Amino acid sequence: AAERPPGYDTRDPPPEVTVDLGQLISPDDVILIAIFLLVGFPVHEFAHAYVAYRGGDATAKMFGRLTLNPVVHFDPIGGLFLIVSVLVGGGFVFGWAKPTPVNPANLRDRRNGEVLVSLAGPASNLIMASVMALVFRGLFAAGADLPPLVWDVLYYFVAYNVVLAIFNLIPVP
Repeated sequence: AAERPPGYDTRDPPPEVTVDLGQLISPDDVILIAIFLLVGFPVHEFAHAYVAYRGGDATAKMFGRLTLNPVVHFDPIGGLFLIVSVLVGGGFVFGWAKPTPVNPANLRDRRNGEVLVSLAGPASNLIMASVMALVFRGLFAAGADLPPLVWDVLYYFVAYNVVLAIFNLIPVP
């Protein structure tokens, strides 16, 4: 039998393990997750639903998805992937929201309807990024004395909405 170190007793309680969440999750990580889950994903999916609705398809409205409510667009698996990818780090962020239900047969414009619905999401991300970039530029030009965290929020909002728009333009068969 293997010898145990002196003073070792199996009845001793295990060593206390403490985890400092402040070291695991930075404020920037929380901001990034919040941008995606609370703003980026819901606005993106709402844009798909709105353009489909205006084009004659009420499917998303019937499913209660014609809303900016983040809870309605939250996908548990996609949200988990997002959180894990942000916390693991490495710069690669991956996650998704619930896809907006669309029935192309209901769209009035048979030729371009699906394309318009598809482009609505990335367009909404580019619009959000542009508006926030103008806010960022205006505050910067005015010499606003803001905490670094606020500048980070503005920067991440712009950067990740542009990335989300580009990623959503990648054709998937």
